[in-house]
Amino acid sequence: MRAENRAVLIRSIALGRRWLDEVTAGRADLDAIAIREERSRRHVEQMVSLAFLDPHLIKAIVDGCLPR
Repeated sequence: MRAENRAVLIRSIALGRRWLDEVTAGRADLDAIAIREERSRRHVEQMVSLAFLDPHLIKAIVDGCLPR
């Protein structure tokens, strides 16, 4: 995986985790996040789903040894 693509993926995972934290803490809902970030609700939902990736997979992404 190219370094640029890996950086985008890592950033996306981090955003998904942050948004999930906002939702679970009751500070915002998906619609409010979508409006604030000027994205569609579907985009926000897909980013939040990245928060549920297996920790071993995330470690492989960060380490740059993600299997094909």
